[in-house]
Amino acid sequence: MKKKIRIACLMAVFAVGALALCACGSVKQKAEAPLKVTADAINKLDRKSFDTEAEYSKKSDTVFITLGSYDDLEKVFNVINKSVKGKDLGTVFFSYGFSMRDEKKAFALDSIGKLPCSSIKVLGLDKYFYEFNNHSWTNILPKVETLYIQNCEVFKKYDAASKQKLASIKKLWIKEDLYKGIEVFSGVEEIGIFAVLEKYDDRISSDTPIDSDITTPAPTEAPTKKNGETKKVEPYRDTFIFNERLYGIESLLPLRKLKNWSRLIIAPTFEKYVIDDLGVDYLFAVSNINNQLMVNEPKQKLSDNKYMKIDDLVNANSNVFSNSKEFTINDFITLDIKSNYKKGNKFKTKNKKPKLNDKTVVYYVNQYNGQYATKKKYNANGRILTSSDLGNSIEKPERAGDYRYFVYVYPIYKKVGRYDKGTKAYSETYYMQVFDMKKKVKYKPIKIATAQPEKKISLGSEIPDKHSGSVKEKKIYKAIKKLG
Repeated sequence: MKKKIRIACLMAVFAVGALALCACGSVKQKAEAPLKVTADAINKLDRKSFDTEAEYSKKSDTVFITLGSYDDLEKVFNVINKSVKGKDLGTVFFSYGFSMRDEKKAFALDSIGKLPCSSIKVLGLDKYFYEFNNHSWTNILPKVETLYIQNCEVFKKYDAASKQKLASIKKLWIKEDLYKGIEVFSGVEEIGIFAVLEKYDDRISSDTPIDSDITTPAPTEAPTKKNGETKKVEPYRDTFIFNERLYGIESLLPLRKLKNWSRLIIAPTFEKYVIDDLGVDYLFAVSNINNQLMVNEPKQKLSDNKYMKIDDLVNANSNVFSNSKEFTINDFITLDIKSNYKKGNKFKTKNKKPKLNDKTVVYYVNQYNGQYATKKKYNANGRILTSSDLGNSIEKPERAGDYRYFVYVYPIYKKVGRYDKGTKAYSETYYMQVFDMKKKVKYKPIKIATAQPEKKISLGSEIPDKHSGSVKEKKIYKAIKKLG
């Protein structure tokens, strides 16, 4: 009898276990991505009445929504809202068809601002949308992690309330490296440059020679399936060549206004990037704006989340031409010259002879820009002397602001006579004055040399009003070197 009970118990346990296995085995099918559902819902609209289209990229969880210019956008956004309500979305890019009327643009922007989703990882708008005078789309920004734009300048024209929302953005992707107006995004912490969301912009590069100026390869035909159906090819964004040329530091200066900026991402919509000499030169210039930046590592997948300090990245690729580096530094320091001169003149005077035993900037006003000044004054037409002028006798700055001494070299003119054709004759005397910007002291000007005007001069068809002697530059450079 006991055996039967045991067998019955075992059968019961087996039955319960079988039920449990059946319960465990009934795995629910994974829900489709909200943006895939959204794209499908849009594309199910009656094609006879709606031109609005959506294309979904599974690889990047991105939906490209092109709103039809003549569509009933209220019905379109009803479909979109139903699909995204309460959802966490990936990347959403809105554009519109040809010749959309202003009232429809305004409705579209109002509707984008009211999207009932929970969050958006990346939001991108066609520039003609955000350049429009309706800024209501910014109402969605509290839900947006990253905003993608093509340029920044237009946002300076936004109203105060919209600017306040823009200032809350922590992550910003820009299609190019155009920073004018970026101060509107005052709260930004991360900037991605050379980002590309537009589906037809498929710049690449792993298969493009590193020394090529071409970043957009010729389009290739989409492959065809065996059944004759054409297969869509997603934009090929594998490796970006970062070879941006720096044409002047002026383009970078707006970045100085970003107090919270701590991370730079190069080509965030590509898998990775490679860098060449021009790119390193560019990053060195950026490091003079903010050397605390972290930058995504070249040749590493962005998804691996590997970052390094911008200075370390530049030094690891130190194939920047030294003269290029020095000129970049001097471009930044040139912005300080007038301020240095004004501050320095207010310092206490020190009678001791100066010794340039630390990093030094030498600003030289040459004869042609001297303008026959009869006393020391600031002249904006000078230049910073380089290694080719002074050699290694004076220690040079290694980055903007990285110097202690400021030396102002200038000519003074004194009228000594007149030539027989009426031209006034002047002597030229060069001086140099050293300012210790760290200790806030100035040294008395040091006389370098004086040159008297020639007794006779050859005149052309136009008789000059003034003429002076000329102190040789070699003599000036030699005197400066002696202070080193």
